[in-house]
Amino acid sequence: MMTIMITTTSRRFALLVVVLALATLWACEAFYLPGVAPREFVAWDPVQPRVGRVSSAKTHIPFDYYELPLCEPVGKAKDAPANLGEILTADRYHDAPFQLKALVNETCKQICTLPKEGNGLRKALIVDRYDVRIRIDNMPAMYLQNRPTHGVSLRKEVQEEVPREIGYPLGSIRQVNGKRKLALNNHITLWITYHKLPPDSGSNHERARIISVYVTASSFKEESDEKWQETCREADENPLKFASDFAEPQLVESNVRMTYSVKWIETGNKWATRWDSILNMDSYEHETNWSSIVNSILLSLLLGFLVAVILLRSVKNDFAALRELEGDDFAEDTSNVNWKRLARDVFRPPKFLFILSVLYGNGSQLLAMVAVQMVFALLGFYSPSNRGSFITYSMIGYACMAVVGGRASSMLYGSFPDEVRRRQLVVATATLVPGIVFLSFFRHQL
Repeated sequence: MMTIMITTTSRRFALLVVVLALATLWACEAFYLPGVAPREFVAWDPVQPRVGRVSSAKTHIPFDYYELPLCEPVGKAKDAPANLGEILTADRYHDAPFQLKALVNETCKQICTLPKEGNGLRKALIVDRYDVRIRIDNMPAMYLQNRPTHGVSLRKEVQEEVPREIGYPLGSIRQVNGKRKLALNNHITLWITYHKLPPDSGSNHERARIISVYVTASSFKEESDEKWQETCREADENPLKFASDFAEPQLVESNVRMTYSVKWIETGNKWATRWDSILNMDSYEHETNWSSIVNSILLSLLLGFLVAVILLRSVKNDFAALRELEGDDFAEDTSNVNWKRLARDVFRPPKFLFILSVLYGNGSQLLAMVAVQMVFALLGFYSPSNRGSFITYSMIGYACMAVVGGRASSMLYGSFPDEVRRRQLVVATATLVPGIVFLSFFRHQL
């Protein structure tokens, strides 16, 4: 009787919990996991662009923006918050040397004036096709070569020309008077699409969320200090003229005035889909990663095949030698003579059992971490908006999988009679391989 009463009470309590959970669903709001919460802007709110790596598809050697002779910030450059993965991969971003206002179009605003000093390095960067990366509201700017003109919407332009690169080129090689010259892109235009939200109940200000950022670059020669704004506005109104060889570009030979423009364009796309255009990009980075993966797989298969051939030849030679041996130990069972002879050599204790156990434990730990990371990646726990999260969680997962590594190394070491150095084995498994890797990494960084 008492058991029946307890069971009935438990069912009622469980039913009550379910009803309360369903009753509170109306007050719940959600956004995709594990990214960042959407940021909303009101007109004239400050929007801080960020600059990061200056990279090239030709050299694959990135530089930090403020390490190069480009526009310097006012005062000391402020670093954007970064996690452990971004720090280890050197993917740091800083505040750009200019600031925007939300929902406010700007035309031909001056950033800085580049002096003649540093032109040699700028020319080398242009020859190696380096791109400057800009990020606004955590969205990287996608480069459009042909800018939208009158009568052509940005959406149509994006559909006709799918962006393939993140960031804009620092310059290009142009034909000037029949000669190849290095031109510096001294003007950029940021095309920022936003999704408008209804105003709050306590305010009449309209809110907006940034959906995507596109950037275009052009090069035009300044005739004089008094007419540079007029020339810059003409470049904004006639982009195809200044993107081709019809207009005289700004050569990397003298002081250069760097300018920018901002165009805010309303779109019907939702904030939750703003990463779709970037994830669908077929940029050189994706091609490089896939080629590296294919090369690694082919190299591993080739090495595995060579090792298998060598082992097979060694075993055949051992069998041939064992067939020539005769002994009393194998007189009873002649069918397993070769395997019994070979067992004495195969199952003997290794010469460096301690090092073998340490490497075996670290390998098991690494495999366990990779398996856990693959499960979380398949479940969609990694978001492109949270850069560096994969490296960060890999480090944490590797540390947590130390239990697996210690258990694996101890089992292998304990399967042989020598168990005296069990404590040293635990310490070596936890410090030897990770210590060598981190010392090599920090020595390379220094």
